[in-house]
Amino acid sequence: MILFITLAVILLVLITIGFIITSSSPSSEWSDSDTALVRIANTQFSAAVAASASKQRTGLSSYDSLDASEAMLFVFDSAEKRTFWMKGMSFPIDIIWIDDGIVVDITRNLQPPSHVVDIKTARSAKPASLVLEVQGGASLQHNISIGDPVLITKLEERK
Repeated sequence: MILFITLAVILLVLITIGFIITSSSPSSEWSDSDTALVRIANTQFSAAVAASASKQRTGLSSYDSLDASEAMLFVFDSAEKRTFWMKGMSFPIDIIWIDDGIVVDITRNLQPPSHVVDIKTARSAKPASLVLEVQGGASLQHNISIGDPVLITKLEERK
């Protein structure tokens, strides 16, 4: 009986730890069907969210273009130096690397590949837990700079 109670307590502790780890990670708060309002330097973007690994691999490659106020927000569980690729992209983008509510790096005007074997990549200079892809040139047009605060509001789920 004591062995059963001990095993039950251990199992309960492990389940609790797993729940705490899962619920505290940023990406667990988000799903691919979410939309976010992202405010940086007096500019707002309506962002589709990429929370799953499969959506993050696809990114904007299925889009023909972005409007000036549109973006895609990539949400990760931890802050790391990240590398993004331009596979399948058909338009230029700016990549805004974010951590702890601050812009930590910006890759400006990354061009799409000119042919299949010319897949361009961008790597963050600092660890980032969030990445925002916007229309190429938008970060300069809106005077977005490293160190700018970022405010993200979760909106309703997309249908």
